[in-house]
Amino acid sequence: MANAVAHTMRRLLSEPAPDPAFEVDADLRPEGRQGALVRSLSAFREYYERWVSVWEVQALLRAVPMAGDPELGADFVAMIDPIRYPEGGLTDEQVAEIRRIKARVERERLPRGADPATHTKLGRGGLADVEWTAQLLQLQHAADRPALRVQSTIEALHALGDSGLLEQGDLDALRAAWDLATRARNAIFLVRGRASDQLPGRGWSSTGSPEPAATAPTWTRGSSSTTTAAPRGARAASWSGSSTASRRPGRGTDPSRRPPASMTIAWLRSLRRSDPVGTARAPGGRVPEPERGRLDASPPRRDRRGADPDRMQRRRRPVGRHGLVGRARFHGCAVDGSR
Repeated sequence: MANAVAHTMRRLLSEPAPDPAFEVDADLRPEGRQGALVRSLSAFREYYERWVSVWEVQALLRAVPMAGDPELGADFVAMIDPIRYPEGGLTDEQVAEIRRIKARVERERLPRGADPATHTKLGRGGLADVEWTAQLLQLQHAADRPALRVQSTIEALHALGDSGLLEQGDLDALRAAWDLATRARNAIFLVRGRASDQLPGRGWSSTGSPEPAATAPTWTRGSSSTTTAAPRGARAASWSGSSTASRRPGRGTDPSRRPPASMTIAWLRSLRRSDPVGTARAPGGRVPEPERGRLDASPPRRDRRGADPDRMQRRRRPVGRHGLVGRARFHGCAVDGSR
């Protein structure tokens, strides 16, 4: 019954809702993910007496009763205090084991492609470095210094400084690193609506996806210049005047300003669906006479099933290294498949 209640609570907290989901991480329980989510007090005592590991002792430093029977929570804290605050501190073998686990966490838990220099949790000088430093000193000295028996990392840092175990310069550096990484994580969560430990790099948008170039592509058509908002979320295009009316998009311009072929074709397709005659793109809402002959004002062909055979044929075109092979013509504009 207790296991069913615990699993139901975790599921309800993680379901989609107007507020972000609240993930309950229970992987540090005895026996890890394979262990029972709920145990009796005697089962906890037997496990800690026989099979506890040094990393589980370190995890107990953050244990504090949050809800439920206060008397049961007090009994659990009294049971684990001699374990997480061992008499005599840690042995040399236990310190070496903690350092080995820390190196393994940095090597295996860092996401693929993440930058160690800008990862707020597992990066150099991140939250894990500050937290593990404070916890290692707590394991070594909290048995004879009750002031170190705190669960908060910030409180532990100040207690270590007051006890003389941390110099003021080291304390200030650790506190500054913790505050900076925490503020960065909170800002990322507020912008993206989900937790993330990786700082966004150059060229990435607030959603974590590659951000398109900030400069709108310059396309040439006729002698008029206007800026039109592309329909259905497509990028806006700037139509600048030039003496050459038949230039293709991006041809002869700076390579950094040329629009990608996929974006160009997608914009032209959406433009054709919303404005088949092209009047919205002409000055004053009229199509110039020289351009009228090149505009495809006829409705698309349909077969018996209602499908567009031209579109089906375009889908079967081979795709090369730079996108579509050959050219796609829409409304008199020729678009190269290559960039």
